[in-house]
Amino acid sequence: MDERVFDALLKNALEEAARQDAEEAPRVEESWRQRRRMREMLADPEGYRRRLESGDDRRRSGRRGRFSRYVAVAVIAALLGGTAAAYTLRGGAFFRDMFERSGWAELYGDAADTEQLLQMGGGNVGAVVEDEVLRFEILDVVSDGQFAMVSVRCTLLDEGLKEELETSYETDLIRFQDVSITDENGNGPTAYGVRFDFPGKREDLGPYQYGLIFSFSNSGTPLSGRYTIVLKGLAANGEKSDGALLSTDAWTLEAMLPVTDAEAYELDLPCTIDGQPGVLERLSLSPLALGMEFRLPEDAGGEAYRIFSETVIHLRSGGAIDHGGYSCGVSGGGGSARVMLEFQMPLDLDQVESIQVCGEEILLDDLRG
Repeated sequence: MDERVFDALLKNALEEAARQDAEEAPRVEESWRQRRRMREMLADPEGYRRRLESGDDRRRSGRRGRFSRYVAVAVIAALLGGTAAAYTLRGGAFFRDMFERSGWAELYGDAADTEQLLQMGGGNVGAVVEDEVLRFEILDVVSDGQFAMVSVRCTLLDEGLKEELETSYETDLIRFQDVSITDENGNGPTAYGVRFDFPGKREDLGPYQYGLIFSFSNSGTPLSGRYTIVLKGLAANGEKSDGALLSTDAWTLEAMLPVTDAEAYELDLPCTIDGQPGVLERLSLSPLALGMEFRLPEDAGGEAYRIFSETVIHLRSGGAIDHGGYSCGVSGGGGSARVMLEFQMPLDLDQVESIQVCGEEILLDDLRG
């Protein structure tokens, strides 16, 4: 069977199973039925298939349609082995633990809420993409509607390339020459970045394993649905490598982002930017980021970035989060600017009292009405 047809069949079967469970119990975030069945299938796929075909399981399901559905899922799960269960799992746990271990927790104090990441978890967690060169495992997917993160563990499998790295380049590190992220319509996010973690930096990474964390954001258009990450050109990464190309192959990963909306407000707030008049047109707030869209003078200079990076989030407790507690990214041009402040911890939005930007203070209660 063609690999793409097979993959599509797998996802369609399991997504349909998850959809039917959601219709039966819409307030259940994780389907215990799906997880239990998947454990049974993966423990003894052939025995599970025989039991279903014999009709022994039909009495418990109570529906012919569900029986047929699970037969299809069981057969596909048996063919795929341990990777099939990934399509029914939701994320959030990896990033929750990552943030809780970070040094920023003390700075944010009670304003941080890592548990909410479990409600932002996306799909395809546990999925594996593998060839003779590399194996990719999706460890976690989260999105708050305007900012998303995908954690991937990459393992170098090719023994020849391992030897080449060691002997020719005196390194065990790799990188990719090109990364692209697109949604189902082929559109890329407003901005994205990739963080590489290497063996020894994280305890879950062994020799020739690498952690990749993709982060991306959108301004104006919510992040949701299927996103495709394409990695091209495997290269050595070391003092002697100079980015030497090891493979020209490309690898394609998929992440399913949940449907989640950020708080968004259309504004017409005059402000001064780089000594000239500007307008804050839109503000969007979510647990992972603060987004702002400005109309600027055509000749606004580099001073604008400094002004944006001086934004302060005032908390109801009397504390504040300034540029020491977030990273600032600015994009745009031709009289407009999109600003995204990425928080260093997931923020409890109920703790936010106001936002001070370009010398203006915006009360959240006034915006929320």
